[in-house]
Amino acid sequence: MTTAWEWINASPKYSLGEFDKRLPKKFISDNPGLLPFLKGLLFKENGEWRSSLKMMAAAAGQGYPLAEILVQMVDLYSRQEDEQLVSQALTRLESENFLLARAMGTSIHSRDTQKVVEFARSRRTIVRLCHESIATIVLDLNASAQSALARGDVENALKIWERALYLDDRSFILHYNVALVYCLHNLIPESLHHCLCAIRLGESVEPLHQSWALNLAGNILFEMGQFEEARDYYQQALNLAPKSNKYHNNLGAAYWKLGDVDHAEREWWIVIRNAEKGMDEKDALEFEETERIKVFVDVRERSEAIEAMRSLATLYFEKNSLAQARELFEQLLVSIPFDAEAHFMLGRIHMRSGERLLARRHLETSLKHGIKNEEEARKLLAELKSE
Repeated sequence: MTTAWEWINASPKYSLGEFDKRLPKKFISDNPGLLPFLKGLLFKENGEWRSSLKMMAAAAGQGYPLAEILVQMVDLYSRQEDEQLVSQALTRLESENFLLARAMGTSIHSRDTQKVVEFARSRRTIVRLCHESIATIVLDLNASAQSALARGDVENALKIWERALYLDDRSFILHYNVALVYCLHNLIPESLHHCLCAIRLGESVEPLHQSWALNLAGNILFEMGQFEEARDYYQQALNLAPKSNKYHNNLGAAYWKLGDVDHAEREWWIVIRNAEKGMDEKDALEFEETERIKVFVDVRERSEAIEAMRSLATLYFEKNSLAQARELFEQLLVSIPFDAEAHFMLGRIHMRSGERLLARRHLETSLKHGIKNEEEARKLLAELKSE
């Protein structure tokens, strides 16, 4: 994990507004004076001496450890080449008998400014210790929530994640996990809230992980009937993970709902052709282990190519392109011989084509294997028998 000081040295020009967003609210409230102190460090690295002094004074006024401030002031005054102020800061450190002054050893007594400056610039402050502590607690809570979820204790899992979010409300992983669990339990407004929070924080994670949140937002909005917004989120997800068959499938479904048949057809053919090339993907199970962060992911046991084939065949059926629809449904049955929906649709296709015997056979098979549209399947069978 990069320490705050290493990060400041690596990015001294980083926006102060963005820097505020990097720290959890709870972390700031539990460490009075921390934020102005860190801003003072940033201003110092930028060479903005007056602003740095102002921030350091504010940090002292809010109760931030004075010894830490004075050590950094020695560095600041040294950069300004103001030996008198350097000496005054060192004298105050020594006269106040700070433990930190003791840790600096003989350099403070000998007024070895160079060694004091080196000490200041290599100082691992309270920032690192507190932030790593909170990060560890958040990771532990995330793991506990996942364990509760695995036991089927959804209510407790969500309570644990709420505690974690209280500590760090700027965690992509926490917001994404909570959004997904709410979505799976049909708590749509809550799910959308946390999903949008995750998206806003997405720049801090890998593009693939960010795409998960964008796709989830698309799924939520799709279920809400907001198909244009869903389409836009699916497209954003696809921009970050262009080889994802899942995202192509979902984008095709959004186009279909919007009446854009040509684009829906294009997206579903992309999935089928990718599968033919051996590019059918597996659902991600967790974040990379090297990041020490695990995520609960909606893992569905389905092939994206199968779903695309089903959707495309239905599209052709609606267009009355019966030969194309029949070919795709028959291909689907090669993979899933007892797919009730495919048998049902083939029954309808054969009825339209006047092939009564084949229609009857497929409809009976669909009923045997639990077709959801049982009432309609029985009605069609009755029509065939009455003729």
